[in-house]
Amino acid sequence: MAKIGHRFQSLLDQKFVYNKGLVVDVVSKAMGISSSLLYKWIE
Repeated sequence: MAKIGHRFQSLLDQKFVYNKGLVVDVVSKAMGISSSLLYKWIE
């Protein structure tokens, strides 16, 4: 059971990282700044 929970958590983490990347991409385009600069901001 713990193994399934761990796999689910890692899936969630990957999803969050992907969504965060998507948000950074959209926001950086909207603001006209580089996404790498925005990543440094968020970290």
